Amino acid sequence: MQRKQNMNLKIIFLLCILLNTSLVIAQEFPAHEDLYVNDFANLFSENETKMIRNLLNELERNTTAELVLVTISTSQPYTPQEYRTKLFSEWKIGKEDKDNGILILYALEEKRIEVETGYGMEGILPDSKLGRFLDNYYVPLRDEGK
Repeated sequence: MQRKQNMNLKIIFLLCILLNTSLVIAQEFPAHEDLYVNDFANLFSENETKMIRNLLNELERNTTAELVLVTISTSQPYTPQEYRTKLFSEWKIGKEDKDNGILILYALEEKRIEVETGYGMEGILPDSKLGRFLDNYYVPLRDEGK
């Protein structure tokens, strides 16, 4: 009887650890505050945010694609690549039936732009092409301190 109680206590203890671990993991990513622009690193002015939001809203109206721009201070404990993939899945960006989401993530501390696209966008706008475009546009601005 004592052995069975010990086993039950061990199982309950392990379940508590697993539950706490899953809660910590679930809280690692912020909840999105906006469908289009989530400037957690506070890089954009209010006017810039409004302009970007309007542009991305128009993109969705014209194409049904959902493009989400996210800035973060750091991607730690993940690499920026891991963070973008996990955030894309966590937020379920894009229409489920079309898988047409695009996430552009900027990690301030790492000075990295990362792009994740849903499979429905790969034929139109592969993340590798969009990433190269952003690198060509962003890197010169970054190097100028902008």
